[in-house]
Amino acid sequence: MATTVQGTRGTASILGDRQKIDISNTIHLLEPSSYPLTTLCNSLDKVKPAHNPTVRWMEDELEPRTDLANGAIAANIAALVVDNGGFWRVGDIGHVPRTGENFRVTLVAANTLTITRSWGATAAANIVDDEPIWNLGPAQREGDTSRALLSTLEVEQLNRTQIIRTPFGTTNTQSATDLYDGNDFDYQARKSAIEHLVNIERMLIFGQTNTATVAGQPLRTMSGILEFIKTNRHDAGGILSESELDAFCEIAFRYGGSDNMLMICSGRVIQAINNFAKEKLQVVGGETYGVNLQSYMSAFGQIKLAYHRQLVGTIYSGYALLLDMDKIVLRPLRGGRSSGNLAVRVTNIQAPDEDSRRDEYLSELSLEFQNEKSHALLTGVTG
Repeated sequence: MATTVQGTRGTASILGDRQKIDISNTIHLLEPSSYPLTTLCNSLDKVKPAHNPTVRWMEDELEPRTDLANGAIAANIAALVVDNGGFWRVGDIGHVPRTGENFRVTLVAANTLTITRSWGATAAANIVDDEPIWNLGPAQREGDTSRALLSTLEVEQLNRTQIIRTPFGTTNTQSATDLYDGNDFDYQARKSAIEHLVNIERMLIFGQTNTATVAGQPLRTMSGILEFIKTNRHDAGGILSESELDAFCEIAFRYGGSDNMLMICSGRVIQAINNFAKEKLQVVGGETYGVNLQSYMSAFGQIKLAYHRQLVGTIYSGYALLLDMDKIVLRPLRGGRSSGNLAVRVTNIQAPDEDSRRDEYLSELSLEFQNEKSHALLTGVTG
């Protein structure tokens, strides 16, 4: 029997199923740009295929120029014991920064230096235990023979490749269904690509190396930046001031300082810098290499600043990483399904009889983090 409606028909009189849903044509993704480090490495051509699941590189540095006194000596004593006698050769001029005294090395026996005190105008003074001692370099007599050879040994560094997979899929029925916002499989592909790059980014920062055997096969994880940086760690211990930031920059620029210094910052650190350094900040051409960057002119050189959405929470919201991008390389494994590329899309991985379509993004990569002294970590920023 028909249902009748008396009077003017309104929306309450119409069956809900007849009303077309008002929905945007686009599903808006949260955090679409949460992987600035990965983006910049890819844009700056800092991707180099790896040839082995263990990625190795060699590092070296200049001859050591700083030592420590091992025990105190009086101003009239000519035998100085240091922590590292191998750093010194006959003819070297030593310098004691605290007292200003220079001395000349006349004999090296293990960790004991025989020295001529007060080599110059500054008088000899007591040297205390753990006193920093600088090696200024050699001074040799006229007509002398060449001095003893000294060199540093190269050090091998390594990291592991890690397999990161992000699958997605829909049933064939779902793929064939006409939706307001477009094909669901294509949408899942776009969303999964972002999730995959976010996974890579998080491992590049927070990853820790380990290997295990699971079901008879190797399982590897890679070292991330936080595990690599051991030397240059600076705790702000509160409010970040301009002088505090300069002190932080100083330790990184001591060994780094290329034209590609990048500081990826938590929102808290970015806000602090914006508050005290507006006159030193400028936008770097809007979006550079796919990432919004600002340029900050520190007392030691120019730094590009990037806000990083992964630096959040009680601990990491006070973090910033100052990186020499000339010394960072992403190393995807050559061959196999990743083929030496980042985020390879592998298609049709569903079972042969499965009524669905399944793809995945796959990366097998490692991080080559050269000369960790060229980078620095800022922690403990509260505002």
